[in-house]
This record gives sequence, structure tokens and C-alpha cells, in this order.
Amino acid sequence: MADTALAAVLMQNAEDDLRLAEQASSDERHDIRNRAFNSQQTAEKALKAALVLSGKDTPHTHDLIYLRDNLPLDWNVNAPADLGKLTNMAVTARYGNGGTAPTKSEADWALGVATDIVSAVRTRTTAGP
Repeated sequence: MADTALAAVLMQNAEDDLRLAEQASSDERHDIRNRAFNSQQTAEKALKAALVLSGKDTPHTHDLIYLRDNLPLDWNVNAPADLGKLTNMAVTARYGNGGTAPTKSEADWALGVATDIVSAVRTRTTAGP
């Protein structure tokens, strides 16, 4: 049985992170980093909410490809094939890890991906199974 309370918390947190990503809109380095990181967090939490509503466990991972690939196909979360780029971008934006900080266009792309994922999950949760 799906834990609808947990799914609701995850979706609310995803939407909070989406707002933070949208607000980080300047060309300043900190805003670019925050947009990229919060976009990844948005996508992760929305995908985990979908997993919970599908009756699946939410693994302790930030790997968006893994999360997407474990959703039932009927969820229609058409995230891009290069979704792993968003996972990596968030780590680099947050910690550096020897990588190159995301550019504004990359952070904007990340926001678009996160917005699409939230929209797909919202559509499914509003429409029901």
C-alpha cells in the first residue's frame, strides 16, 4: 500500500525546491549553483514521491536515472536520456569535486528538466492511477 502522507511530504518539498531554483535567476555564480542544485533536489524528491505512490521503496540515492528507471512505465515521466548530467551537476554545484561549475545555460536546462518531472508527477497524482 502506498504511503500517501510520505508522498505528499516529498512532493511539497520538491515544489519548495522548485521555487528556490526558480528564484535563483541571476547571472551570479551562487545563483547558478543554487539553481542547478535545487533543480536536482526537485527532480529527486518528485521521483521519490512517484515511487512511493507506486508502492515501491525509496532508495537512499541521488541517482536520478536509477529513480526514473524504477518507476512503472505508466507514470510517463519522460525525463531526458542525459538525466545523469543533472545528478552530476548537483554534486559539482554543491561540492566542487574537481568538476567545472555549471554554466547559467546548464542550470537553466536543469530547471526545465525539474519542472517537467514535477509536472508529470503532479499530472499523474491529480489524475489518479
